[in-house]
Amino acid sequence: MDINQMKRMAASLWIASFCALSVVSCGGGGGGDSGVGGSVAVNNLTGFVATGAPVRDAVVTAGNGMVMVTARTDSAGRYTLNGISQFTFPLEVTATNPANPDQELSTVVLQGQRIANITPATTALSQVLATGQITASEIVRLSRVLQNALANYLPSPAAVNFFSDAAFRPDSTGIDAVFDLVQITYDGASLVLSSKPNPALQVSVDPAQLNGAVLPRPLDSETVSPSAVSVLVQRFENAFRSGNLSVSNLGNVMHEDFQDDQGFRIDSFAQVYNNPGLVSVSDFEILRCFPDSATLFDRCQIRLSFSRPLTRFAEDFGNSNFTQVVRREFYDLEVERRSAQTNPLKFSGGYFKPFAAKVKRIDRITQTVGANGFPSPASAVESGAFIAAPVSPPGLQPASFGELVNSNLTKAELVQSPQGSGTTSLFAVSRAGQGQCSATTNILVIQPDPMATGGANCQNVGFGNFVNGLPANSKAGEVFMDLTQRIGQVNFVNRSKPVRIDAPAVVSGAGYPQLNNESLANLFEYASTPNLRNVVITLVTPEGRQSVCISTGLEPEPICVYGQRRLSLTPDQIGKASSYLVSAEDGFGNVIQRNYELNLP
Repeated sequence: MDINQMKRMAASLWIASFCALSVVSCGGGGGGDSGVGGSVAVNNLTGFVATGAPVRDAVVTAGNGMVMVTARTDSAGRYTLNGISQFTFPLEVTATNPANPDQELSTVVLQGQRIANITPATTALSQVLATGQITASEIVRLSRVLQNALANYLPSPAAVNFFSDAAFRPDSTGIDAVFDLVQITYDGASLVLSSKPNPALQVSVDPAQLNGAVLPRPLDSETVSPSAVSVLVQRFENAFRSGNLSVSNLGNVMHEDFQDDQGFRIDSFAQVYNNPGLVSVSDFEILRCFPDSATLFDRCQIRLSFSRPLTRFAEDFGNSNFTQVVRREFYDLEVERRSAQTNPLKFSGGYFKPFAAKVKRIDRITQTVGANGFPSPASAVESGAFIAAPVSPPGLQPASFGELVNSNLTKAELVQSPQGSGTTSLFAVSRAGQGQCSATTNILVIQPDPMATGGANCQNVGFGNFVNGLPANSKAGEVFMDLTQRIGQVNFVNRSKPVRIDAPAVVSGAGYPQLNNESLANLFEYASTPNLRNVVITLVTPEGRQSVCISTGLEPEPICVYGQRRLSLTPDQIGKASSYLVSAEDGFGNVIQRNYELNLP
């Protein structure tokens, strides 16, 4: 039997297994393919949501535009969606992580299907299916296209059921290990596959070609077992869940000389997270790996994601649950085995301490507004960076050990330092002192001193081509943040680990947060009338975002809401200004923002 015969036999077996699992009509007897024409009505759908690690507490949704059914995943990433028999098939099912709303996964469900796993593979393949016919045979063919492209990563040549495999589990083994090691996306024309341990390995696959490009696999000495990382992360999370962050307990997951980017070690860790019950590890991602040496093995950089509740601002507008959002923190850590390949995999260092001064990405469009509330056409998108304000005001005792860096921070500077080259300053902000910019505002600003040449610049956002020219993330290892702290009479400059600035998902102008004409007219009247003591506006959260905020850019905290909310605000909550910023963040903290400049008299 030649290789082509083997492939045809495997494909036939795959179709048979898919039809058996899904209870769909797969054609035959001259009737052609009819992947949506099954006669068995199924009301419940179950499966797993995973990106390698299980996606916990994801919101799984299906609907027809008028009626919607939803479910949430459990700690294992499993969901059960009830009431799907009322919908027309094929049916799109989506899964969104509330802690990372920009990461929407999806799949396609056929008539009679009982199991639907939702992964990066089903997301990319569903996007391809949306450009043509959605039938069982086309699902089988596209699955084979992807499987062939992943031949170097799959454990066996047996046909892979990406969509409805009842045996699939998000445990970093088998097919799930592929999602830990490979990024799978669809760019509108090709399936794009790239190796996470070595991002230089990437291929584009034409969905129309069964046997296209095959993604190379890094050498075993240049990668790590996803299951080993999963076990390490689970042990680390267990320490959080038990509340036992002692040196002896953490020593099981951290090398004894573990040190973060500010020099703090294991014995300081429990003080950083003074309430570990509020912290949970949501997932991990392999960012890249490095070749083994004679004494170091499985040395990789991973991203560990935490979730914890955070009150964004004090005002709750009469609803005690209104201000609760989830803050998601991403920490880039290093893991390695030492001395021998058989020794335990542990964390060796990285960015752990949650100080507030961190670089984020901002994309802004600007519109001019007249008294009638009608804005001018939107400008082109400006891209920039900003560094968040420290938490603790100057002179006050830090709220926790993790804020020690904030209490004496005087300057934060974004720098680019390619290996073998000099350092270039990209963007810098300094602490505003008493009487500078705003007497009641503790922020980092571009130029706080009004006596400086050119006058004060009280913004904390820097726009320019330097942002678009930055390396996409910390994998490049070129972008850092220099933090200047004043201790006594001496300034100390500490350089962070490489800074990851994730480019936000592309959003059309219509997707940016915006105010309606009534709200803009009210803002114009409020800003231009000295004695007016309140302004009524309506804030609407853009689709796929957790909240929407408004500010002048100088308040200690913006006013933020969930969903849609009509607010009556006073000068204590939002100042009178010539421009207002309406913003929404993605899961990485990146901001899309609409800047309304009022054409005041």
